[in-house]
Amino acid sequence: LNLPVTISLGYLEKLTLQVPWKNIYKQATKATIDGLFLLVVPKTEVEYDAKRDEKEQHEAKMKEVHQIEELRKEQEALKNAKASNKNSDTFVERMQLQVIRNLELSIRNIHVVYEDKSTKPNHPFAFGFTLHYITLHTTNPDWQPTILTEDTPLIHK
Repeated sequence: LNLPVTISLGYLEKLTLQVPWKNIYKQATKATIDGLFLLVVPKTEVEYDAKRDEKEQHEAKMKEVHQIEELRKEQEALKNAKASNKNSDTFVERMQLQVIRNLELSIRNIHVVYEDKSTKPNHPFAFGFTLHYITLHTTNPDWQPTILTEDTPLIHK
């Protein structure tokens, strides 16, 4: 994300993923993150490695070139493919879409602490925040929780 901070320390207590394979069109896929703790510091407090930075910049440029090439290939493939042929989706693609459409994400007990010892070396400071619980559900256009079918053109979360 190219932020002026980096994660110095972090751990995740529990990650749970429940996929209802037998009832994928009638039940939501549930992802739960519980107990995420992060220590965030300014990038200036992280040791600078010029070779690593140069390598990361080169990799980022190569990744961007690769993405542009892939986008060009995808656009060419779209021109050659039938625009509205729903039967061309494979079984796996339809299953993936159904999982994403009805994904229910629950995040509990997030604690993020920011520590800064370098901005004012004589007055280091820290602050943090805690998020007890947040959840994301698939909803209908009236924002009521629902399970979507394959035919839904728009997804509300």
